[in-house]
Amino acid sequence: MWGKMENGEKVGIWQYYDEPGELSLMINYTTGKLRYIKRDTSKYLVKEGDAWIEANVNTPPHFIGSEREVIEYISENIGFPVEARMRGLEGITIISATIDDTGNFGDFEVIKKLEGGYTDEVLNALSALPNTWIQATNSSGGVPSKLIFAVIFGVGKEYKIKKRDKKKYSILEQDKPYIIHLAVTALGKVRPH
Repeated sequence: MWGKMENGEKVGIWQYYDEPGELSLMINYTTGKLRYIKRDTSKYLVKEGDAWIEANVNTPPHFIGSEREVIEYISENIGFPVEARMRGLEGITIISATIDDTGNFGDFEVIKKLEGGYTDEVLNALSALPNTWIQATNSSGGVPSKLIFAVIFGVGKEYKIKKRDKKKYSILEQDKPYIIHLAVTALGKVRPH
């Protein structure tokens, strides 16, 4: 990201990059206006009536910052419960979050729970994310959208996803812009004293 700070506040135009040299977002903090958002022709998970469908949007949901910041923030704020590490528990938890039609982030739903307190750790990290989001828009204005976080926990090494999990949760193998895959590995098992 790049921009100017005055008295601890962002002012003027700020630029955000998902990858080095790849501008994804530009905001003028002085006027409060979105100046640029990277064009995206991908389909997103949006609410139409009472159903969630994949659809193209005019503006995709976007964290005010970069996708990399979201991943780093979540990864840095997930802890490894001591008891789960002692028992060598590993696996996957999957949680969805909604960005409503005004840009509020929340309404978490556990799709796949992982025992040992890991799911609670992910929920805590998601709840602590700054609530600075741009809502998805279509031709009629703001529209609720969903992001899905698939977090893989390994103890001592990266956890390898089981075939049964891939079969039951196809999300684990999908490469879609609304599915965020994270792998978190504890350096080793905690030994009881």
